[in-house]
Amino acid sequence: MKALFRGSVIKGMRLVGVYEDEDQAVIEEYLDRVDGPVTDNAEKQFHQFVDLIPSSQSTQYGDIPPQSRVVLVSGSLTRGIIARGPFPARSIALGYAVNLSFGQTANYYVVDLDPEFVPLRDKLYSLVEKTVAVA
Repeated sequence: MKALFRGSVIKGMRLVGVYEDEDQAVIEEYLDRVDGPVTDNAEKQFHQFVDLIPSSQSTQYGDIPPQSRVVLVSGSLTRGIIARGPFPARSIALGYAVNLSFGQTANYYVVDLDPEFVPLRDKLYSLVEKTVAVA
């Protein structure tokens, strides 16, 4: 699974959604079309997929509805970004973050789906569903 982050130079990157690996190409093609014409870096939207490392209890969570997925993120621009998840709830992710951070120098932060991206998230999930239906 992959977490999709989107944002601008000014606003920073925020979590759009969590998608299956095979959905990345369709989503990137759509976002490249939507984001392509803007040349002003202050207004331009960027996107990045980050591979998710599943939690050790991921089988216990079952299928997590797309609208309630939460991820943990750690890292920096110099060390790189590490993302874990998805988790079914913020409280579960927070408990896992405490366990991961205990005795370590890295801190993990819970990242929720950004409400600003609800329309985009709905559009991307509909694109992915159409691709699955065609295949």
